[in-house]
Amino acid sequence: MPPKRSSPGAADEDGPSKKVASDAAKASQAKSKRWAAVSGSRNADDGYKQAIKDPAVAYAYICLCSPPWGDDDDEDDDEDEEEEEGDDEDEEEDDEDDEDGSAKPRVKCNGGKSCLCSKPAAENPDHALILSLAGSRKHLTLHDLANLRCPDLFDMYTFNDHHGYGVLEVVQNLFLDFFEAESDWREQWAVCEAMVFFLLTRAADPMMMIEGDTVDGTVRLVGRTFLSMLARLERQKMLKEDSEVKNLGLIMALYIKLASDVREFSVLEDEDEETLRGRKSTKGGRAAFRFVPDRFNDYIVAYANKYAIALKGLDDIDELAADCDGTVGLPIAAEGVDPWDLAGALQKYKRNYGGTPRSGSGIGGDSLDITAWSSAERKSHSFNGKDPLGKKEIDALKQGMVLQIR
Repeated sequence: MPPKRSSPGAADEDGPSKKVASDAAKASQAKSKRWAAVSGSRNADDGYKQAIKDPAVAYAYICLCSPPWGDDDDEDDDEDEEEEEGDDEDEEEDDEDDEDGSAKPRVKCNGGKSCLCSKPAAENPDHALILSLAGSRKHLTLHDLANLRCPDLFDMYTFNDHHGYGVLEVVQNLFLDFFEAESDWREQWAVCEAMVFFLLTRAADPMMMIEGDTVDGTVRLVGRTFLSMLARLERQKMLKEDSEVKNLGLIMALYIKLASDVREFSVLEDEDEETLRGRKSTKGGRAAFRFVPDRFNDYIVAYANKYAIALKGLDDIDELAADCDGTVGLPIAAEGVDPWDLAGALQKYKRNYGGTPRSGSGIGGDSLDITAWSSAERKSHSFNGKDPLGKKEIDALKQGMVLQIR
């Protein structure tokens, strides 16, 4: 049966004022409506909120020794064992190289025992691969949530593309998370961190196999969400090289990479324009400007150019940026105005792509989370006719535990 870990329960978001606290309470109440009464997704969300209860800890930056994506991000254990056979020889060669100054010993990731993982970024200022602790926690939680929506891991068959639509449901919940964190830019940034980290890993690949228009619309909204985030940082005078957002150049680079990567799935290939009202006009109002959603990476490069932000963390970022048009026009920052109209785009997205084979017309939620189903429904789809969750697992879910399955 799937292992489980405890979740101390939901926690209200701390805030500097009663208004922020009230907003957080409303957000918490809104989130609760997403989930079934018994749900692994509910428990994971509660566990995340508890983990970020202390902002000083949650939004501090930590290191990763290597990225969680790439050609070898999902290697089999036997491949790892084959690599380990040559470890001793490699270490000897590395030591020799280090003696003559041509290279340094490379430490294999071991979860922070001797690698940089989870080390404070402030103590490693030259290390580019960093993210907030909240972003890291949310990213890891996304993998758990995706697994809860994979029938194969429960020895079940439900319908074709259940896993793909399940990953879509996970990403859609991030859109809702972003809006519900409107009172706290740091939490919105954590959502953006987790979203791009997750989408660059193989865990997100099943979503790329579902109906094409839905994938296109979803990735467009991902890019637009990040542009809205950048516009907020611009309004708050935080788009700069020495920004309080310590991994600004890295996350911008990763969204540029994401746009490039998804085009291998024939995504983001349209050149359709939208007309937005985000520029200052000569008459004092807001003039229209043209926006091509499928080219959101162009606008990220334009922001980087405008504020001299170094894109970092990727060996090929110069090539990726060169493939973008960094001269496209950007809206003018205006207090309290989102020039990218993310709220309007979300409503349009809900109309066009809301609903799954099991849910209503909304987005997100846990309709495809198998732990949120009734025991009878799980039995009806199980290969052996039995509920893949035993009494202990069901009781644990009711007590707020989070199931982790691999």
